[in-house]
Amino acid sequence: MKKTNFKWLLTLFAVFSIAFYGNAQINAYTFNSTAGTYTSITGGTVHGTTANDDHNFNAVDLGFTFVYGGVSYTQVSINTNGFISMGASVASSSTAISSGTSNNVIAANNHDLAGQTGSEIMTLMEGSTPNRIFTIQWKNYRHYSATGDNYNFQIKLYETSNVVEIVYGTFTQNATARTAQVGLRGASNSVYNNRTTTTDWSATTAGASNSATCTLSSSVKPSDGLTYTFTPPTCPNPSALAVSDLLTTSATLSWTSGATETNWNVEYGADGYTQGAGTTVAVATDTFKNVTGLTHSTAYDFYVQADCGAGDVSAWVGPFSFTTACGVITT
Repeated sequence: MKKTNFKWLLTLFAVFSIAFYGNAQINAYTFNSTAGTYTSITGGTVHGTTANDDHNFNAVDLGFTFVYGGVSYTQVSINTNGFISMGASVASSSTAISSGTSNNVIAANNHDLAGQTGSEIMTLMEGSTPNRIFTIQWKNYRHYSATGDNYNFQIKLYETSNVVEIVYGTFTQNATARTAQVGLRGASNSVYNNRTTTTDWSATTAGASNSATCTLSSSVKPSDGLTYTFTPPTCPNPSALAVSDLLTTSATLSWTSGATETNWNVEYGADGYTQGAGTTVAVATDTFKNVTGLTHSTAYDFYVQADCGAGDVSAWVGPFSFTTACGVITT
């Protein structure tokens, strides 16, 4: 039987699991919708002109560090089509969550937008450390070439809590119905946390696919002050998933604690299984679990979730794949 360099494999998968950290975090953000108040910002930095269409404003300094999906950023990039991307650059898209080429996206009203008379995009950092707020505001925007539209909305990033808020102001939609993508995208378009509705923006549901949209019509639109809040999980994700002591019917699954949590849930099953359909065991104190009853020469996946108590859990991190050792053949 060909020998596999497991040390090399474990190093490779450890790197993969760290990269997966940000993906899992976006899925774990909680969502809340409230009837708030829209307060237009003034005195900030104005980006672009009223003629803007598919324009990008790259590498805009936040003034503080904002953690999104487990990654720290000091800049955002803005696209006129109603969304931002964390970091130094963004690519224009009318469907930024599902098919755009930019990752780590926050979309407030993403479709083919353009400026018109009186339009502007403004950014402003307010408050004092460690509770500063960075606001990106679209004022008097419209769907491309449309007449009668008037969209006003903001994306707010909160220092320390790393909360994302989308706040809607006055919204006028002409007689032509549209759809908009709203929500979050992580390190790829397969990692999303979006919203959908065809009837009521104050009663959206989680999108079942990355292409889910919210209907915009003369009667279905955000109310003035409607606020969407996306809150990152407080229970940190575990990382560096690994496997050791691989035998024919058993293996030791291990991981690294995300912070100070001391309880985890471990789930494992046949290679390629859907997370949630495997065997789950609770683990306390130890950052490893020896599992038995496996089948020799068989591929498996496992996931880990941190449990901080009182219902506060991290996202499931994984999968980490491994194969049990060959069985012994007696001749």
